[in-house]
Amino acid sequence: MVKSHSLKIENAPMTLRELALNKVRQAIIAGYFKAGDRLV
Repeated sequence: MVKSHSLKIENAPMTLRELALNKVRQAIIAGYFKAGDRLV
């Protein structure tokens, strides 16, 4: 008999949107962007 291994993904992978949001958020917190700067 084969050992039972869980193939369940415990943490859902981050989407590209979530990765970009986190990077922009961290840049704002770090002061990379000034208040009122256009991001797009």
